[in-house]
Amino acid sequence: MKSNLHFNYIIKPDFMKYFFYLFKANPLMNYKNSNLSYKRNGILITPFYYNIMIKLIYYFILSIFLYAVFKNLIHYSFVILDFFIIKFKIFDIFRSSIFTKDKFLSIKYSIIFLLKWYFILFYLYLLNKNLYIKIYVNTNQIYIIKKSLWTKIEIIIPTDKIYYFKINQNLIQKLFILYDIHIISNDKITIENSFLKLKELYEFLNKINKI
Repeated sequence: MKSNLHFNYIIKPDFMKYFFYLFKANPLMNYKNSNLSYKRNGILITPFYYNIMIKLIYYFILSIFLYAVFKNLIHYSFVILDFFIIKFKIFDIFRSSIFTKDKFLSIKYSIIFLLKWYFILFYLYLLNKNLYIKIYVNTNQIYIIKKSLWTKIEIIIPTDKIYYFKINQNLIQKLFILYDIHIISNDKITIENSFLKLKELYEFLNKINKI
């Protein structure tokens, strides 16, 4: 594969355009004609609606799992504290309403309540960051669209400028058939947790390796 370390891929964040994009009936018309032409010629290797569905489930289970882990850590931390408080008779030492058993437990429930809201926001943050992504490929370039609530990023990488392309997945990703993509031209791009059409992707990689 050809390489050129002086090439820098194009990243176009456009905040105002995306704000108006939310109110358009046909959002595809917001892209330049060259991009529309590229989409017609390129192959989409990240099935859009399937990716949305599987990411909603994946990030939900991930958030619930992390919440359960931290909730149990808090619970057992308070169990240990309660053991030492009873053992050393801390409540008897103070003998006042400032530090009582009920107030001690209320701290625990308050922390768990805040933790719950933290992981709800964490789940929404992950969706906002990673839910919308499309990757188109052809023999000339890779075209990536990433959108969040506030930003739109378009990345165009000519294939003759790529000198490193890696696909990997961890154990949890294997359960959901999700992959991470790592691409290096002059800079490094990482696309996380996406379902890929592997057949089309391998065909694309074979083609550009022959160029």
